[in-house]
Amino acid sequence: MPSRQRKEPEASGREELEKQIKELREDLKIAEEKAKSKSAFMASLSYEIRTPLNSIIGIAGLFQGTRLDLEQKKFVEMLSSSAKDLLGLIEELLDLSLIETGRLTLRDIPFPIRALSSRTVHPMALSVQERRLTLELTVDPGVTEYLRGDGTRLAQILRNMAANAIALTSRGAIDVKIYLAEETPSSVMLAVAVSHPAEKTDVKGRKPETSEEGMGMDLLI
Repeated sequence: MPSRQRKEPEASGREELEKQIKELREDLKIAEEKAKSKSAFMASLSYEIRTPLNSIIGIAGLFQGTRLDLEQKKFVEMLSSSAKDLLGLIEELLDLSLIETGRLTLRDIPFPIRALSSRTVHPMALSVQERRLTLELTVDPGVTEYLRGDGTRLAQILRNMAANAIALTSRGAIDVKIYLAEETPSSVMLAVAVSHPAEKTDVKGRKPETSEEGMGMDLLI
């Protein structure tokens, strides 16, 4: 009789454990289905929005090739850069979805660090002039002109770190600095530092293996 009493709690415990495992598997399946649906939705939305945005960018480019006065050129440049920024935000939303599903991959291709960083930061510098803000970019002379890695992710870091600083600063100077933190025969570690009157932020990313950028994307990437 005592032996039977011991077996009954053991059987009950196994049944409860099996029930919990089944529930966890069902929850996991539901979560995976939701993630797939979200990824499909984001991909579809991204495509639908990118098409007209690319048209705007293309038309702005055509205008830049016409005879414009200085003020008109400035407006067209702002239109083009704003459209490109919006396109970048849409791509970041898609990236976030890929990160959540573990499907984001980093590219390993050569890119010009100075041209890329200038192309990313300069439009933002133009947009904050009316707010009595200055945004300056410095790339350490020790950083070689071409690196291998994912330049798009690095641009995201720069853009969003600068955007965070702009949001926290009402006036004054914002400095974006890229400098060499470490170098080995096979890789280079860059440090991206954004300083402004409110605070100083320093986020490091390894090139070419990894890179880190607001939408809270910088640390996530």
